Amino acid sequence: MEEYNKRLISLLKPILNRLSDERKKYLVEELHNVIEHNQAIRLLIAYDIVMYLKKKKYSYTFRGNIDSSYIAYELGISNVDCYELNIIPEECYGFDYNNNYSICFNVSNKAQGKILKFIDETYGDRLFRQYSVFFYGSVSLNMINRLYVIDNTKAYKTKTIYQDGIGYKCLKAEDISNDDNIIKIIPCGHNQNDLIDDTLRLIKKHNNKNINYDNFRSLEDKSDIINQLLKYSKFNIDKLYCFEFSNDNINEMIMNLKPNKYEDLVKICSLHHSTGAWENNQNESLDLSAIIATRDDVYDYLLNNGFKKDEAFNISEMVRKGKFKEMSESLNDRLPSSFINICSKISYLFPRGHVAAYINQDMSIMYLLNKYSNEISEAYLKQYRDNDYFNKIKFCYDYNQLIRYVEFFEKEKEQTHEIYKWKYEEIIKGLKFRILLIDYDMSEEELLGGYEYKSRNQQIEELRKNKVNRDEYLERLKTKYVKRGIEKTFEEQYLKAEGHELDAKFFSPISSSRLCFELFSWMAFDGNIEDIEFEYFLPGLKSIHGYVVPQPNMDVYYENEDINFVESKFTEQSYNKKEDISKKYYDYYLDGNNNIGESVLDVCKIRFDGNLIFAKHFIKLVNEILEYGEEHKLLNKKDWFDLKQEITHIFGIGQYIYKFRPTKNIKFTNLVYLFDDGVSLLAKHFRALAVNMMNKYINELELPILFFYDFNYMQDYVHELILKRRAFASNKRIKDIFKEYKLLEV
Repeated sequence: MEEYNKRLISLLKPILNRLSDERKKYLVEELHNVIEHNQAIRLLIAYDIVMYLKKKKYSYTFRGNIDSSYIAYELGISNVDCYELNIIPEECYGFDYNNNYSICFNVSNKAQGKILKFIDETYGDRLFRQYSVFFYGSVSLNMINRLYVIDNTKAYKTKTIYQDGIGYKCLKAEDISNDDNIIKIIPCGHNQNDLIDDTLRLIKKHNNKNINYDNFRSLEDKSDIINQLLKYSKFNIDKLYCFEFSNDNINEMIMNLKPNKYEDLVKICSLHHSTGAWENNQNESLDLSAIIATRDDVYDYLLNNGFKKDEAFNISEMVRKGKFKEMSESLNDRLPSSFINICSKISYLFPRGHVAAYINQDMSIMYLLNKYSNEISEAYLKQYRDNDYFNKIKFCYDYNQLIRYVEFFEKEKEQTHEIYKWKYEEIIKGLKFRILLIDYDMSEEELLGGYEYKSRNQQIEELRKNKVNRDEYLERLKTKYVKRGIEKTFEEQYLKAEGHELDAKFFSPISSSRLCFELFSWMAFDGNIEDIEFEYFLPGLKSIHGYVVPQPNMDVYYENEDINFVESKFTEQSYNKKEDISKKYYDYYLDGNNNIGESVLDVCKIRFDGNLIFAKHFIKLVNEILEYGEEHKLLNKKDWFDLKQEITHIFGIGQYIYKFRPTKNIKFTNLVYLFDDGVSLLAKHFRALAVNMMNKYINELELPILFFYDFNYMQDYVHELILKRRAFASNKRIKDIFKEYKLLEV
């Protein structure tokens, strides 16, 4: 650690020479503790990253604990002057300087990949990736977080996880959560940094002027900008660019609390980010100076009331975490009841330094708006023109009031400068969208969050009453499309399927096949989708007598960055009888080492097409799920989950993997109309067993992929589709489209 300490001191020496005596004392005290407790390395990693960001002219905002370090401010890492804001360094390092804080910072989405590459190349021999294991067994690789090992002689249990054919050495998140030998480095992509970077590029393009981003710490008109942010704006138009201040809740607090200095803004924004500190707690107070808004406020109050530093710090931490109630009784005779009552209601408090970092970035946005309004407007419009316009205004469902708003903003638009007209146009579009929803008798929650659904059986009975236009579908099914150079039609795929899909079954109002056609057929004409087919056949069991055995088939197969199989359980119901599941799948002897017995080996080889690696895993899976179903009395009961079908699908996917040796992850989804009481226990347990089994099998095949299996209910998919694609090709009302689930017409 000595080398890190020496380097940090050498970086701070020239800075100390220019500081006032008070600031010098403040910095030296923090530096002494940093060196004594071996905390220099974190600051140096952050410093090296900042040097790279400045060299490349990328904007950045460090966030979290490091914003409470005065050293970080003087090194140009943080934009928060802790001395000015009276932030103690213990908020960063912990009272005993043993806090394993992360190095977390915001950069533009466009720059994030390059910054990750820099981190990998600079610290590669000490870096791991992070992964998590979900409760049903699937593994998730975090592609952003980097785990830096301070002492790389320490041994860790690692796992190699493959992504896009590349193997990454990973540590499990739960194993290193409190490890003081690990430093998390987290570069987060943020739209506001995209806005700043794009604006700076446009300034260079239009004015041939370079502005070096240093968090705009030396703004010449800082006081003017603060005054702009302190003002209440009736419709909050002038702060539309600012991440913190475009928020209506904060705007309303500004109107009521009438802040008059920068510190007041820190309190107001902290109240917005905290939980339980404002609403139903201090929202009747109009005295900002007395309001508890940050954990630092708690600490300051306790110091002023005679508490020692360590005790004040520990209590402020308990308040921050929402655990003050646990200790409040012991403080009844030392603190006013009003203070105890306020702190007892708080569930979470924001740190002063963290929120100040966000405010300071908003100040840089306001600076650009004042000096380079054309460039920032152009950058903002380019970035946000595809966003949901209706999110830019307050929720309002009063039809007449919306009309009055439209009229008002139309007049405002005509009177404003040309470069600001688009702001009013955006809000007018949002207002008109809300009027449209009222015309359709729909709330925004209904559009984005779902209806108040009746039970599954009630809904199915209602759906049965719908009529399907057979001729219309027959015409659409003949549509031709090309994938991977091959011309295809939907009709061919359905005609080759088992079960005579294009007979009456497909045209039933509750047809799973037709539902999948509605939900996925648009992919045939999307260039991002490499391939798609309906009623896709997977390899099936082989017959020992040579006759043809029906193959399992999926409602949908499509391929993008992953290989996806979708099986719709729209309105199906099954009784999951054990006798319905063919013994050909599972009735084989396995010894204590999970090896197939000699007496059945030849039969097993034929039926599993020679794939004995998969056979032993699959046989065990089927036996385990049947035992579980019998033990917990889950068989012979009505369920949306069809165990027989999903056993055959897992078999087909397993054999597909063996035959084609894919290099992309496999994702299998059961798409369900509605869960009445959540996902069934049988379905959950089968999924957990299947995910575990398939990934062990894949590992034995030494393939660089993972298998995922999930259940989605259909409403979630519908909402996601609408939000992501906004793809209404029908002229019917939104409400009717939702009822019919007729989302897209090819």
